[in-house]
Amino acid sequence: MISVFRCFAFALLFFLASCASQQNKDPQETVTEQTQETDTASDTLPSQSGNTLPHSKNKNGLTLSLVRVMEGGACKDDDHGARGVFLVYANPADVKRIKAEQGDAVFSEFEKEIQDFSLLSFQKAVVNSDLAIDPFALDSNDAQRKVANDLARKFKAHVAKSIDAFIGETGLNIDIEPLRRSFIFYTDGCEATHLHDNP
Repeated sequence: MISVFRCFAFALLFFLASCASQQNKDPQETVTEQTQETDTASDTLPSQSGNTLPHSKNKNGLTLSLVRVMEGGACKDDDHGARGVFLVYANPADVKRIKAEQGDAVFSEFEKEIQDFSLLSFQKAVVNSDLAIDPFALDSNDAQRKVANDLARKFKAHVAKSIDAFIGETGLNIDIEPLRRSFIFYTDGCEATHLHDNP
């Protein structure tokens, strides 16, 4: 197993308006690759089906709203890697309070910090995942589902501490959900660094 990160990318896609104005936006109008998730606690994997993005989710008794969609990927080695879409949720009350206290500009710093620790968490998850096809899977869909579920769990485990630290530093309650249906896996030449913003 190659432990050196030879290639990676994590592009923050600004599909939606700033955090402060997100409450009035409809993510379905701007996101081309969509899925449905049920509200869940942060330590569980939601069911993903349908064709719409969830506008909100529950975490620790708070209702968080969708504020960002990120896309990115990481290579485990020259051949193996993965990329996918990640949903960023935030507490609207926190957004309003921080905007009043610190202004809109602070959210750019938050976006960069979230992007950075999400990238690192996804790198760790990819490197620590077996991306090979399970020979005992029922079919190719079952095989991909198993790999996606495993990668999503590992990403959530790695990113949890960073999320807690971010909340403690900023007072902005957030969560990040991987969109398992969006995951693309590379087994014969990793192209995870060749990512493009959706038009």
